[in-house]
Amino acid sequence: MFDTLTGSRTRNCILAELDDAMKRADREAYGQVGSHEFGAPRAGRRTPHMTIFMMDLDRFKKVNDSFGHPVGDVVLREFINLFLYTDAPSTNPPLIREVDKVGRYGGEEFILVLEGCSEAGAQIVAEKVVAAVTDNLGSMVLANWPHGDKSKPNQLTLGVSIGTATYHPKSHKQDPISLGDMSTTQTTSSVGELIYQADIALYVAKGRGRARFVQWFPGIEDELEQLKAREPPK
Repeated sequence: MFDTLTGSRTRNCILAELDDAMKRADREAYGQVGSHEFGAPRAGRRTPHMTIFMMDLDRFKKVNDSFGHPVGDVVLREFINLFLYTDAPSTNPPLIREVDKVGRYGGEEFILVLEGCSEAGAQIVAEKVVAAVTDNLGSMVLANWPHGDKSKPNQLTLGVSIGTATYHPKSHKQDPISLGDMSTTQTTSSVGELIYQADIALYVAKGRGRARFVQWFPGIEDELEQLKAREPPK
């Protein structure tokens, strides 16, 4: 159920919880309203939307190659610590609500499940995550550097790229936000489709320069094909 290295949910566990979250969103769209919300379209109105993040640590392979896998393990653990609720005192509160869920999808890639979260709410959270990784993760890793490892640098800058996709239950009238001329409205109907959309957005985020987030939008595949025609981002 939980990844032994990071303490986050395993791939199978987070996918099962994502499936459950989508079903809850469907029920809420039919009137079974919950109590947690990010980015409500109007005061007093609960959005049944839910959003997932596909998050990938930028240039993680370079960290492993330069400093070794023990340091890479510290990076993964400290990254997840940005999201986990623990009893240990901390000056930096978790970036998400306690009801939200994070899991390791594989390697340095993680999934975040945010229930009751529209595109507007996802943008707020994504900006916080990108800033926290850029500003704080490097110092957190240096503070927990493997004892006796003489490769420790004076400074370590890390980044994360994020692709987001929001699920709109079909029975709910959608309130898409505008990204220039692009609407983020979508008609996803399965876990696989939602992950596919978030994964495309992640690829585009890396192609645009990394250390940023991109929300899925109709027509994003055109930009994806343009990026694939160039050297794939790593």
